[in-house]
Amino acid sequence: MSLRSRIWLAAGALFFFINFVGAILAAMQGERRHAGVHAVLLVVGVSIARRVWRRKESAIIAQSRELTDGLSQLERSVAAVAIDVERIGEGQRVITRLFTENDASEPTDLETRGMSPQ
Repeated sequence: MSLRSRIWLAAGALFFFINFVGAILAAMQGERRHAGVHAVLLVVGVSIARRVWRRKESAIIAQSRELTDGLSQLERSVAAVAIDVERIGEGQRVITRLFTENDASEPTDLETRGMSPQ
């Protein structure tokens, strides 16, 4: 949590506490209008806090969706690369087998001249 967020959190908590205690004290002293003002400020403060909280939640959910989509795309990309690497490996095995079979079936240079290797 950043310093700015901590300051706003402390300010919001202080606003809530002052209005809550002020409403109770004003009501105990019989000052209905004064208590009503504190109650209205308390309700307004809580509604603003709820709106801010919901906006943060929706931003977090949006970021979570973006992250999930990005990870899904990365997973599909890695799977495609793995398939291509497997194809390359299979091609190399086929070529190696063909070269080894051709080397065994072709006569050596000495055999073509009529000399046998000793």
